[in-house]
Amino acid sequence: SIVRAASVAPMVTELSFRCGRCSTEVSQAAKDGRFEYPSACPRKCKFARFSVDKDKCKAIDWQRIRLQEDFSELSASEGPTRRVPRTLDCDLKRGLVGTCVPGDAVTLYGIIRYMPTAGALSNKGEGKQAASRALFVLYLEVKAVVNNRRALASASADRGGAD
Repeated sequence: SIVRAASVAPMVTELSFRCGRCSTEVSQAAKDGRFEYPSACPRKCKFARFSVDKDKCKAIDWQRIRLQEDFSELSASEGPTRRVPRTLDCDLKRGLVGTCVPGDAVTLYGIIRYMPTAGALSNKGEGKQAASRALFVLYLEVKAVVNNRRALASASADRGGAD
């Protein structure tokens, strides 16, 4: 079930940069909202300062939710060990944004992706804890959502109206 849903935010898919010297425009795709400034002007003016032209950038709707194992499945499972339910962050994009809220029982279909953590990029001041930190965080890039709670509610409403 869903235990947390962040507010909807824009995710940049394409950026437009403008050279500070000759005003040449450079468009660049952003993968998963991440981008880098161009390293040099395409007109070879030997200038490397660019500004972002916000009016020409493109973005999509994006939302991060947190999925948690169902408690009923944990208690029904065999074995005496009790443990904390596992959670997984999931990214919803475009039309899937807003399809579920905290408390909904859902089935998600998607692709497991990874993202480097800050610890993987630098370990300044980490000391002994640096070795125990994860280098990557796994998340689910959601491709389809089946909202079981809303499906059950609409099915019971349909049966109630037919009787």
